[in-house]
Amino acid sequence: MITPRPRTAIVATVAIISALLSSSSVSAQDTPVPYDCAKISVAGNSYDISALKKTYLVKGEATPVYPNKQQVNYFVNPCQAIVVPDGEAKQHCVSGAWVCQETK
Repeated sequence: MITPRPRTAIVATVAIISALLSSSSVSAQDTPVPYDCAKISVAGNSYDISALKKTYLVKGEATPVYPNKQQVNYFVNPCQAIVVPDGEAKQHCVSGAWVCQETK
């Protein structure tokens, strides 16, 4: 099951992902190369982020879009491709994606 996380965990996750992406040679159009979340090296420092090896749901606020409301949510997994449980297929997510946007 995909579980919502507290805002501090989300901020920390986004910061780590940003650091990883900025230190990586992978472009936005390439498929990310798998790596060991227990052995991350950024700027000469080693980190173990294996505790984050799950899919997080980042819920956006519902904003008025006439005549309804619109909400943008993100699914993020900093260690591997997003795993979507059976019965919760996300047709808008590209297979193998590590980040996915859902608009309701």
